[in-house]
Amino acid sequence: MPPAKRIPIRDRFHASSSLSRPSSPVAAQEMLDEEHQPLPRDASDPNSYTLGRVGEHNTVIMVLGLTGTNSAASAVAQMKSTFTSVQFGVLVGIGGAGTGKSTVAQTVAAECFQKGRLGASFFFSRSGADVRHAAKFVTSIAAQLADNVSGAKRSLYKALKERDTITEEPICSQWHHLILGPMSKLEGDTSAPYILVIDALDECEGEDDVGEILNLFQLLKKTRLRLFLTSRPEVPIRFPLSEMPTSEHLDFALHDIKKSTVDNDIRFFLRHELERLARKHSFDKDWPGEQAIDSLVRNASGRTLAPKKLSLILGQSHSTVKGPEQHLDEIYATVLRQSLTNYEGDDAEEVRSTLKEVLGGIVILFNSLSIPSLRRLLGQNVGQVMSGFLTQDMLGIGRPGVLKTEVDSHEVEGSLHPEKQYACLYWMQHLHKSGSQLNDDGEVHQFLKEHLLHWLEALGWMQKVSEGFHAIVSLESMISAQRCPRLSEFVHDMKRFVLYNRSAIELAPLQTYCSALVFSPTASVVRDNWDALLHTLEGHSSWVLAVAFSPDGKQLVSASHDGTVRLWDAGSGMALQTLEGHSSGVLAVAFSPDGKQLASASDDGTTLEGHSEGVSTVAFSPNGKQLASASYDGAVRLWDAGSGMALQTLEGHSSPVSAVALLPDGKQLLGFGSDPPRFRIIREWVTKGAEKLLWLPVEYRSPSVVAIHGDKIGLGYGSGRVLCIEFIC
Repeated sequence: MPPAKRIPIRDRFHASSSLSRPSSPVAAQEMLDEEHQPLPRDASDPNSYTLGRVGEHNTVIMVLGLTGTNSAASAVAQMKSTFTSVQFGVLVGIGGAGTGKSTVAQTVAAECFQKGRLGASFFFSRSGADVRHAAKFVTSIAAQLADNVSGAKRSLYKALKERDTITEEPICSQWHHLILGPMSKLEGDTSAPYILVIDALDECEGEDDVGEILNLFQLLKKTRLRLFLTSRPEVPIRFPLSEMPTSEHLDFALHDIKKSTVDNDIRFFLRHELERLARKHSFDKDWPGEQAIDSLVRNASGRTLAPKKLSLILGQSHSTVKGPEQHLDEIYATVLRQSLTNYEGDDAEEVRSTLKEVLGGIVILFNSLSIPSLRRLLGQNVGQVMSGFLTQDMLGIGRPGVLKTEVDSHEVEGSLHPEKQYACLYWMQHLHKSGSQLNDDGEVHQFLKEHLLHWLEALGWMQKVSEGFHAIVSLESMISAQRCPRLSEFVHDMKRFVLYNRSAIELAPLQTYCSALVFSPTASVVRDNWDALLHTLEGHSSWVLAVAFSPDGKQLVSASHDGTVRLWDAGSGMALQTLEGHSSGVLAVAFSPDGKQLASASDDGTTLEGHSEGVSTVAFSPNGKQLASASYDGAVRLWDAGSGMALQTLEGHSSPVSAVALLPDGKQLLGFGSDPPRFRIIREWVTKGAEKLLWLPVEYRSPSVVAIHGDKIGLGYGSGRVLCIEFIC
């Protein structure tokens, strides 16, 4: 062993601890590259310690002074109270399956909670609906921090009030706004950090999410949060950790511990548990004997075992080493063979076939189902199940604006039975496990083109659109863009479609076919596969001040503050003509009754001269031969539409005139008035009477002008954008 090296007491150990038993202190010390001189410690601490270095990390090796079972967290707590100069940063436990990572994480979380130092915990699991992906990771952490950390609730409440849509934003934005922001503002003792316990990061679906989470963790050093993370040693996790500065984290690979050390720990644990059982059942004090314990240790194959799993290996004696999974296989195989002993010949084959179908179906399930639901699902693949019921308006609601909250849950469950909901939630996972080949225009591609919106509607009624998004991300990872480019493009567009429209679909599922489709980009592959009946007309560079339909509804004209008038095809959205000439904003436009002439009004006083101030509105007579103009000067003037000659001036208004209309005989002018419009915009909805028709995204809720013709509605916006929507009413 190298000579002891003296280090100043003020130096700190940026390291975790290694735990050892009295039976193996030498084995533990063999891990050290260098041994340091002991530091002063609490004389009442029964444990013994060796201080040293492993690679670039200072390490404390603890040898437990008392027999019995000690949690990792308890041992670390003892060490921290003994060495007040020991400082913890990011602690990372890495190990393969069965090495005890989750047990350690649970113990650390419980110990920190008892001492009031637990900030939050999150245990990823592939078998859990909400914990197999990162969708609710940040919000779960934030909610726990609000409860566990003094002063965090007020900061978090303020952050949520500032951005009430933050839970719909990417996890990076959520992390900065809900975690780093509030936690960086905490007051108090900065030397007492709170611990985040994150278990099984490898079970988080999506390598991109895993990488992003690891990047987020590196920002914790600016707060009073410290991280305890466990994971299997997979490349997407191991590589980013290796790139972090060694002063900011410590890796502890459980699977790299010498097998002899692990076997000694297992032997110690088994001996302790078996001695307790012997006392409980009044067995001989030597029961079961060292030979039996050695056999159990061999059967453990270097994996940590909980007491409830001891029954899997107790009484087994094999000359070859087998893992716990193999013992489980043997138990299940024995039970299945026993179930066939009373049958022979064809009867045995029939029972075997039935068992294979039933038990096979149960084994591959991602979530439990009742017996009736399982019965209806057996013998079919999930794609067949969905194709059998997925259709537009599958609940038979008939009204596109009905909110999810207005529909009774029993009505949803009556149409979407548990096996149907299961198929909608897990068909991507079954597809992934099946190893099916994906191709352009193949079965999956055709299913998505036919049923994508139906599937999203079902997820909307189930309030599981987020799960659908993560299923699409999983599907995208299975597709080769080189081998099936059209399917890859479709799935990529699906992901954008769901991400943008999730709020509308969850609010009112039938808006999947309305708002979600209507406000998708015109180049969207998903939209191109359905009839959206909406056109976004781009061209104006400033505020749209007026829109009007031609008498036949085939054309739409828009006038803008940019001084231009633009003519559009209302059916295709194609730009037909741009009219220029006004020197300032165009305030109003009107078609002649035959649709062949167009009049515009501006405050620049051009074209029809006579008003002393800007013209606010114009209107043709029913025969199209006369034109009326109203002005801010309070006058109304009548013109010959063909020659532009002034025919009459009507005065008497004491304030600007905003609208005019001519009676059918063309001889009288009326003040402005109209019946209630066919369509109205009320907050976030386009409505027809009391019925909600179309949910509007935030940026479309405040049009500057509206024009209506039959079942068409034209909307102009301050951005210069014009929308033309046709309703099938």
